[in-house]
Amino acid sequence: GITLDNGAFTSIINSNNPVFSQWLDTRCVEQMQGRKYEITVRVRMEDGENAWLCKPNSRKCPRVVIRTETQRWDVATMISENGVKDGDYELVYGVFEIRPEMLVGSRTLFQIERNMAGKSMFVKDIAMKLLPVAPNNCADNLVLNGNFDIGDSRHWHDISIVQAEDIGCEDNAAFMFTS
Repeated sequence: GITLDNGAFTSIINSNNPVFSQWLDTRCVEQMQGRKYEITVRVRMEDGENAWLCKPNSRKCPRVVIRTETQRWDVATMISENGVKDGDYELVYGVFEIRPEMLVGSRTLFQIERNMAGKSMFVKDIAMKLLPVAPNNCADNLVLNGNFDIGDSRHWHDISIVQAEDIGCEDNAAFMFTS
């Protein structure tokens, strides 16, 4: 079962894949087809009483899964963060688009998988937030550049950049940072 511990919930189950689960409202799932959601979860692991850091991108780290009766999507995985030390909450992160395949089933399940037997998983700050839709005038590439070949550094702002100049990268110009 689930227990609460200092603002987080936890469960110690000795199977390999215990999960925390919540059914999503399928009426909302249907209305949001094609929209993207940012998924964030903070997770702390313990081995007995000892803090245990999970190596990001390992299959043994906690992850978020969305599933229907017939399909499963790994939608968020543990990512590397600078400065994380034993006892800290680690970030599980992903972006997921509501797919037409999700509308086939009558149920959609949001799950946080532990993926490690014998470890305690403490979970908090769970969110699945709708990302804004880009206006029609937005380009596919959100990083804007001027024309570096002619020295146009429009859209870039940094006091250490004095000019765009050819730095010998074949026929392509690039920024040269100076202090």
